[in-house]
Amino acid sequence: MDDYQKAVLFSILILVPLAGWKITGMVKKLQKLSRRVKEDNKRLTPKQKEFIEFLEKASSQSKTRENG
Repeated sequence: MDDYQKAVLFSILILVPLAGWKITGMVKKLQKLSRRVKEDNKRLTPKQKEFIEFLEKASSQSKTRENG
């Protein structure tokens, strides 16, 4: 078995599952973070929610101006 075949075999057996494991972990962290943000938002007063919406809109408008 030459070096190329060993590299391909290593990639298939080790790197592909490792990459899948890392991606799965990142997705779980993002889902947990999203849930935590939603729970935090439930505890806010209406004025605080309104302020957060204002900041999010301002941020998205700023991003569209930079891109456009």
